[in-house]
Amino acid sequence: MPHEPTRTPPSECARCPLRKRPAFVPKTPKEVDWLQQLKQGQLRVAAGADLYRVNDPAPELFTLYSGWAFRYRALPDGRRQILNF
Repeated sequence: MPHEPTRTPPSECARCPLRKRPAFVPKTPKEVDWLQQLKQGQLRVAAGADLYRVNDPAPELFTLYSGWAFRYRALPDGRRQILNF
């Protein structure tokens, strides 16, 4: 059975290593400050664990630092249909 997610205090958005990646558009200091105000913390989730389940409220945005994630729906025969990565 997967472990429960572990939440840690938020890190500084201005020092985020992902900001150096070519896929990210540069942000102004004002935009980075705004993002920092939204950030509630960091969540470490074990492989195979759900971030949230169907019909659960999902008010948070997630930045994936490592690994991969996907959305799926359960089919009547028990298989999963991947909706997106």
